[in-house]
Amino acid sequence: MSSILAATWIIFGVITVVCFVIAGVLFLTAAGDPQKLSQAKLAVIWGAVGVVVGIVAYSIIYLVEQFFLTGS
Repeated sequence: MSSILAATWIIFGVITVVCFVIAGVLFLTAAGDPQKLSQAKLAVIWGAVGVVVGIVAYSIIYLVEQFFLTGS
């Protein structure tokens, strides 16, 4: 179980970095266009939301695993 979580965490990290790089490229290519800047801002916001959801999901799985392993 822990090896699956570790692999999933690595994949999540790679996807997160790619998401923020894409958002950065969107910012750089916006050239002051308000619509493109809005799209880039949304990409950053949704990237941050994805990071929070990923961390919460990992934390829940970890806490459930610890609860059942320790028997508390």
